[in-house]
Amino acid sequence: MSEYSQDHDPSTGAEEAEQTDAVAVVGLSLRVPGSADPTSFWQSVTDGVVSLRADAPDGGLYAGQIDRFDRFDADLFGMLPAQAAATDPQHRVLTEVAWRALEDAGVDPERATGRIGVFVGCGSETYYREHVLKDEKTVRVLGTEQLALGNSRDFLATGLAYRLGLTGPAITVQTACSTSLVAVHQAIRSLLTYECDIAIAGGATVHLDEEQGYVFTEGGITSPDGRCRAFTEGSAGTVPSSGAGIVVLRRVSDLPGTGENARAHLLGSAVNNDGAARMSPTAPSPRGQADVLREALAVAGLEPADVGYVETHGTGTTLGDQVELAALAEVYGRRPADSGLALGAVKPNIGHCDAAAGVIGLIKAVLAVEAGVVPPVPAQPGDGPDVELGSASFELPRVSRPWPAGRPRTAGVSSFGLGGTNCHVLLTAAPRPAPPAGSAPSTRREPHLAALSAATPKALRRKAHDLAAWLEGDGAEVPVGDVTGTLWHHRRA
Repeated sequence: MSEYSQDHDPSTGAEEAEQTDAVAVVGLSLRVPGSADPTSFWQSVTDGVVSLRADAPDGGLYAGQIDRFDRFDADLFGMLPAQAAATDPQHRVLTEVAWRALEDAGVDPERATGRIGVFVGCGSETYYREHVLKDEKTVRVLGTEQLALGNSRDFLATGLAYRLGLTGPAITVQTACSTSLVAVHQAIRSLLTYECDIAIAGGATVHLDEEQGYVFTEGGITSPDGRCRAFTEGSAGTVPSSGAGIVVLRRVSDLPGTGENARAHLLGSAVNNDGAARMSPTAPSPRGQADVLREALAVAGLEPADVGYVETHGTGTTLGDQVELAALAEVYGRRPADSGLALGAVKPNIGHCDAAAGVIGLIKAVLAVEAGVVPPVPAQPGDGPDVELGSASFELPRVSRPWPAGRPRTAGVSSFGLGGTNCHVLLTAAPRPAPPAGSAPSTRREPHLAALSAATPKALRRKAHDLAAWLEGDGAEVPVGDVTGTLWHHRRA
C-alpha cells in the first residue's frame, strides 16, 4: 500500500459517504501478464513495467499470457480430474480468481447472510471447438451435455455459482471487449434493486498456448511489433492477451459493522450502444462514447471537473484512440485551469485482455484512488511523441505521482466493445474510519489464536508459512486481533 493512503483525507470521497445508492468494492483479484495478484500488478503499474514480449527476432508476434492457465485445483472445487481437463480454461481461471476475490473481501459464501450474485463473461469457445469436441473418447465418456456445462458461455455464470455455492442471480454477460465492465454495471443494478446482497463481477480471456501467436493485418486492430502504444504518434494496434479479473461488490449502506474494509465506492455507471452512427459495425462512434460518459456523470451526480483521472479504453489503434480522445474532450475537456485530468491506459502494460479488459481497468483505478497515486502510462522503446490529447487540461503521465493535494480522489473507467456497446463507471476513494477515541494500539505480546484452514496438509503448511511471513513484513502494523478475527469469521473452513 502506498504511503499516500495511510491516513484518511477528507477530500478523498467527494460526497459519496452520504449517498445511499453507492456500491462499495470490498474485494478484488486478477491474473494478468506479469502479475498473479493485485499487489504485484499495482507495483508493476506504478513502476511503468511492460509485461509484453514484443516481437521475436524471427518476426513472430506473441500474445500476452498469464501463469498457470493450464492448471487447476480440481480437488478444491469438487471436480474430477477428467471433468476439469474437459472444462474451458477460461471457466477454470475465473473460478480461481473469484475464490481469491471473495477471500480478499472476507466473504465466506457458506456463512454470508443474503444472496451472492454472479455477473461474468469470457472470450470465445475455442477450447471447446478445437480440443474438447474433437476428442472422440472424451465426448463418448462424458457426453455432450456435460461438456457443454463446462465449456459453453451460457453456463459460465451458473457453473461458477455452483462451484462456489452462490445463490443470487447468475448471469453471463457478452459484449465483446466491454464485457466485464458491463458485467460490473449489471451487478451494480442488481444490488441497488435488491436482487442480491453481494455481487461478484468480471471476466476472463485465456489463450490456449504458452506462446500464443497472432497475425498482424494491415488496417486491422493488432499491433505490428507486439507493443501497444496508446495515445502515441505512429501507434498502429493492440496486443491480444490472456487475463482475468473479479471485483466483489456490496451496497455501501450495508457496510457499517460488517467488518469489510471498502477499497472504493462506485458512484454511478452507464451503458449504451453506438447504433448506426458509425462507419461500420466495428467502428467506434464519438457520439455514442460521449453520451455514455455524460450519462454516467449524471447518474453519479458529478460534474466533469470533479473527476481527476480516467482509465481509458486505450487500445493503441489509430481510429480507436482518436475517437476516444474526441469523446473525452467533448465531455471532460471544458474544466477550470486548476483541475487537470490525467489519462491512464493499462493495455500498454499488459495488452488487451478482451472480455476481461474492462474489469482490469477498473481494478487499476480502484487501486489508484485507494493509494492516492496517479499511475503512469509506460513509455517504451519505439514510442513516438504523444498525440494531441484534445484538451489543454488533459495530461498523459509517464511517471507515477501523488494524487493532487486537496482534489477528490475520483476517477472514471471506460470500456468500449467491438460492436458498439460502451460502458463508463465512476468511482471514488472510500472513507477510512478513524480509530475510536482513546483506543490504544494492539500489542503482539498478548496470545492470539489463529484459525487456519486449507484443503490439504501441504496447503495448510504453506498458508501458515505465508501468514507468518506477512506478519513479519507488510502486516507488521496491522492489529493482530483484526487478523485473527478475520481468520475466524471471514474465511471458509
